[in-house]
Amino acid sequence: MKYAELKDGENKIEFYNTFYGKESVIVDGTVLSSKFSITGTTHDFKLASDDYQLSSRYKLFSKRSIDLELTKNGVLIASETKETSRIHRFIWISMGVIIAYLLFEL
Repeated sequence: MKYAELKDGENKIEFYNTFYGKESVIVDGTVLSSKFSITGTTHDFKLASDDYQLSSRYKLFSKRSIDLELTKNGVLIASETKETSRIHRFIWISMGVIIAYLLFEL
């Protein structure tokens, strides 16, 4: 699911996150970084001679949101907070209940 679209000049930087924790950074249609994370991670990538970093932080139990920060050459150029999808929250809560039940039964 696409969570954010950030712009830097002519570059369109998109952030995607699936319910099972796969995060992807796509720039102008090309996947430049893809990682698995439950609570957030940092994606490093290079465009031309510039170093970019897109950091995500997932707040599952507090605001249920994803905080995104985009830096270019160490300088913050964009910051967004996006509410997580209700479907994602439902799936994670369901998985937690199932895992808790299984652990309790063992």
